[in-house]
Amino acid sequence: MKRLDSPARLGSAVRRYFAGISYEEPVYRRVPVTEEQERAGETITVQALDSYGHPLYRLEAVLHGKRQATATQWIEPPSLPGLLLELGMSDTDWAELRQQAGYEPVCRRAEQRIEAFHVRQLATSRASGAKYALGCKFGWNDAAPKESGARVEFESTMQDMAK
Repeated sequence: MKRLDSPARLGSAVRRYFAGISYEEPVYRRVPVTEEQERAGETITVQALDSYGHPLYRLEAVLHGKRQATATQWIEPPSLPGLLLELGMSDTDWAELRQQAGYEPVCRRAEQRIEAFHVRQLATSRASGAKYALGCKFGWNDAAPKESGARVEFESTMQDMAK
């Protein structure tokens, strides 16, 4: 196992793992280019067309507050086995480290980032793989919740009333 003798070093190693498999990309949206035209003595606004008759668009930066919004692009999907391979650990080492004071928040945050990636994948064409990963590694279950609580039986009471 690499030298991870403090939660800060583990956190740094985890951040390096995620930084190595992803990058931030600025987000833009397509905005129609419009022009004003004179028709029947009236000025109307229509979408501009190129020389082939296709609508024209311009890209506009999406802002988050005053800063440009970014989206994380993944070079490869994040995974707990990939993280453990990068850290030089086994599943057992990770489970033991997760139990140590100070390490638990770092481990939980890393697992949450991986889980969040798979949750976002549920809305894509790769949903079946994400569903499998969430079920196996994160305990997600799509089965209906089992009935719980007290069960009240009225048979004996109904029989007494019938007499």
